[in-house]
Amino acid sequence: MVYDFIYSAEAAPRCKKLVWLAFKEKLPVRSLLFAKEIVENDKCPCCDKDSETAMYALLQCEEAKVGTAMGVVFRNSAGVPQASATKLMEECFEEEIAEAMCYRWALERARELCFSDVIFETDCQQL
Repeated sequence: MVYDFIYSAEAAPRCKKLVWLAFKEKLPVRSLLFAKEIVENDKCPCCDKDSETAMYALLQCEEAKVGTAMGVVFRNSAGVPQASATKLMEECFEEEIAEAMCYRWALERARELCFSDVIFETDCQQL
């Protein structure tokens, strides 16, 4: 029933997917990663005030409302999350440029974490 409501909405497919993942508590937010002992705390990385739940990240965090953020989840070959990172983009960029910057930033994080193999899975429409 909720699925039908979300996917019948007039919105871009990526927005519908985001809402569905938030509803199912499948977004890699700090509260879930902390519960799985993947990160050291559950505080919102944007404001460092409250626990980062999907609802908090999408609707309540005042800092997150200011700009666009890039996010990446690093998974092992079995698909289990190993690390995550987010970064607030303080400037507004065209979609193609923002997506390219996200790829570059994700590769830099992967190199810092000493990952040897990288496979991108994305919902980007341009790259």
